[in-house]
Amino acid sequence: VVNHTPEGGAMGKILTLMVALIAVGCATEPVPRNLDTLVQQGDLYLESETMTPYSGPVFKEADDDSRKVVFQAVLKNGEFHGPFVDYDPESFRDRASLGIYQEGEYRNGLKEGRYAYFYPSGIILGEASYTLGLRDGSYTSWYESGELRSEWAYSNGERDGPYVFYHEDGQLREKGVMSAGDRCGQWIEDGEIVSHHPC
Repeated sequence: VVNHTPEGGAMGKILTLMVALIAVGCATEPVPRNLDTLVQQGDLYLESETMTPYSGPVFKEADDDSRKVVFQAVLKNGEFHGPFVDYDPESFRDRASLGIYQEGEYRNGLKEGRYAYFYPSGIILGEASYTLGLRDGSYTSWYESGELRSEWAYSNGERDGPYVFYHEDGQLREKGVMSAGDRCGQWIEDGEIVSHHPC
């Protein structure tokens, strides 16, 4: 004998309603758009039909293979705004893989906050930070082995402050101070002391 209780019928209706709400909710999520289908005017991306700023997730395909996504981001009122991931193998050295090259965030069209860069293996290469689209603050990089590679600082997009670079075996390669992007004062360069203009 099968027991049909009112509670079972109500539970079934609730589950059906929940599934319907989830389906409707998913259907209203914007479908990611290919950046190449939007019109770019300066730093703004516009709908081609209405020429109004586009808002929503976007992606870019590899030039030689439309099955490969090389960039994902979000646009708000036509500007990059929110997290992004860059897989572009041509953006850094000779990368054969489409592993993540860099990830970070945009705010109102400008890079903002922490950024991370990666080797094709997925191991972190470096960390930096941006303020209003310019590198600002410390930059640290590592060899793929995990050994410290370099540490320096940026101010308004230029190297400014202490700078140190190591060989992969941990031996000092270079050490000194940068000022507005230039070496200044006394440096150690591969074991030699080298004088640059005063800081």
